[in-house]
Amino acid sequence: MPREIGIGVIAMGWMGMTHSRAYQQVVNRFPDSGIVPRLKICADTEPERTGEATRRFGFERETADWREVLADPEVEVVSITSPNWLHREMCLAALEAGKHVFCEKPVGRDAAETGEIVAAAAGSRLQTFTGFCYRWSPVVQHLRGLIEAGDLTACHDLSDGGLLVGLAEMAMASDIGADINDCSDDTPLHAWGYGEDQARYLVTTKDAAKIIAACKAASVPVQEIGATGGADLSFAGETIAVAELKEAHESWLPAYMAAIA
Repeated sequence: MPREIGIGVIAMGWMGMTHSRAYQQVVNRFPDSGIVPRLKICADTEPERTGEATRRFGFERETADWREVLADPEVEVVSITSPNWLHREMCLAALEAGKHVFCEKPVGRDAAETGEIVAAAAGSRLQTFTGFCYRWSPVVQHLRGLIEAGDLTACHDLSDGGLLVGLAEMAMASDIGADINDCSDDTPLHAWGYGEDQARYLVTTKDAAKIIAACKAASVPVQEIGATGGADLSFAGETIAVAELKEAHESWLPAYMAAIA
């Protein structure tokens, strides 16, 4: 007989709705799992949201107090999809209450908060998980294998801002420049530099030939686009010092806030 698992969802915004919908799909997507999620209770400070969740997904109860989710003895698993600043308090409370936790990213607002939650999870013997959307995609799993084998020295996804944003962030994090080749096909320059793709990754390696061969063997599209080194970034005939880029990136927000204060 399949075992029912009581589910509680905290915060019923877009992501809370997404988690609820996913729980409903478990039986259809994983018919042999032996598990049937039961949507017990949802929480949000906006009653319109919990009311909609109850109507759409069939939650048995709704509440404005997230602590009631943790107090429900029939709830075994809690999804925490609240604003980031609430994650620490809610995760620690859920673990203290003996609930398995699925927390959306980022787990904490900084390394200290995240480390505190990780330590609590490690000492709890409970199951915990973080919602990294593309963790199980084939290309991400392939890249993970290359990282674990020590074949890659850095990796950045290009889902937010495209090649140039990823390149700039990697350069600023490492204080290392790069010289990027011109696009080898008819792709427009703006698409080459700023085209966003959730399955496209920028990686660096000490052995490009090895990585290219490994990707081709795994049927993963691959292209060598340049070389790292020096203190400047060069692309499409333009060059900027990494130090200058870093200064512009780190100074604009304080300057902006001072201007509007």
